[in-house]
Amino acid sequence: MTPFSREADERTRLILTQVAADLIRESERVAKRHRASQVSEDYVQVAADTLQLRVTSGWTDVFLAAGSVLLGVAMGLTASFYQDDWTGISGLAIAVAVGIGAAGLILFVTGCTRKVLE
Repeated sequence: MTPFSREADERTRLILTQVAADLIRESERVAKRHRASQVSEDYVQVAADTLQLRVTSGWTDVFLAAGSVLLGVAMGLTASFYQDDWTGISGLAIAVAVGIGAAGLILFVTGCTRKVLE
């Protein structure tokens, strides 16, 4: 074997090693992207199933909203009962109660409207 052919073999081996490393990195990147897209597709499917369940069950919205309104009212009454002693905490509790109550009221109206329109 001549020195020239040994150099050529060494360069060829080096190039092939680099190409193999590049192929391995690229295949790992593609596999990660595929797994990530599969997870995203799974999340989208779960979200679609959940949305379908909510659209088809109007009474569930009504009962869930009524429970939210009652929870908000109970939290507000409890917070106002302790307002003299726990002003900071009760102010926060009243704000949370109003938020829950408002969200529940919106859900209640939406659920009733959907049920009436069905």
